[in-house]
This record gives sequence, structure tokens and C-alpha cells, in this order.
Amino acid sequence: MRSGDCGGKRSGNRCGLLLLSPICFKMDIYTSRCHSRAKTITKDSSHPGFDLFNLLPSGRRYRCIRTKTNRFKNSFFPKAITTLNSHMH
Repeated sequence: MRSGDCGGKRSGNRCGLLLLSPICFKMDIYTSRCHSRAKTITKDSSHPGFDLFNLLPSGRRYRCIRTKTNRFKNSFFPKAITTLNSHMH
């Protein structure tokens, strides 16, 4: 495998773009993927994480998950709820 080759034609282009892109672009990609994944979880009641997405009584925002450790605080579900709350109208 050559240096700079990421393992395939499809992943090679994506890998090269992500390595050369600025940090803000990477965060935009993460935020958009996190937002779309969280929306699909809230629509699928059979998903194991469905119960973590509870709407507040107003119905406008989701309830934040109480976390005690940084490991859980930096995981997907708290970040997804924060992303959903920031994108809600």
C-alpha cells in the first residue's frame, strides 16, 4: 500500500479531504452526522437509546442527561441531545 492511500478508491478521497480540511469543517461534518443520527434514533422506538431522548414538558427541547464522569459526558448521546437542542426551533 502506498503512503497516502487510505485503503480504497471511495475511502481514499474521503480520507484525503478530511486530513487536509480545516478543523471547523471537520466539526461541521461531525455535527451534521450527529444530528441526522440522533433524528433517526428519535423516530425509531425499537432503538436501545430511544429512551434517552425525553422531551421537556414544553415539547421544544430534549432533557439533558445527567452525567457524573467525563467519559460518559463526551460520549454520543449527551452530544446528540445538545446538537438536537441547538437545531430545534
